[in-house]
Amino acid sequence: MPATNYGMAEILQAFFGTQVTVPTTWYVGLATTVFTSETIDGSDCNEVSGGSYARESITNNAGDNTDWVTAADDSILTSNQAAITFTESSAIWDTVTTVFLADASTDGNIYFYTNITPTLYVGTDTIISWAANTLQVTMS
Repeated sequence: MPATNYGMAEILQAFFGTQVTVPTTWYVGLATTVFTSETIDGSDCNEVSGGSYARESITNNAGDNTDWVTAADDSILTSNQAAITFTESSAIWDTVTTVFLADASTDGNIYFYTNITPTLYVGTDTIISWAANTLQVTMS
């Protein structure tokens, strides 16, 4: 998952600018539009809606490494420690093309995203899940 322009700006602010507030919870969301540039923000995102959809939360326990794999000194990625499972769809969610990390359960700011290949059609009574260590956030 590369960073969006917003995410990159926050990272730069943390190192070279003003103090930033790191989200204490990340929210994993699904979108039905392909993100084609790193300028994505909430207004560019056609997020799944209805049919029991809600973003899934992952606590961001900075320092104790219970929810995210610690990036090694020479690594440029981290990943989820546990499976991420969405509530079963009670209606068609359409074709999911993108997964993203935001700082709020609705709206908020999108920090990271990845386009799914192949895309994933989500019909009624479907459960979407990512196994541990498969949702990877990278810096490149």
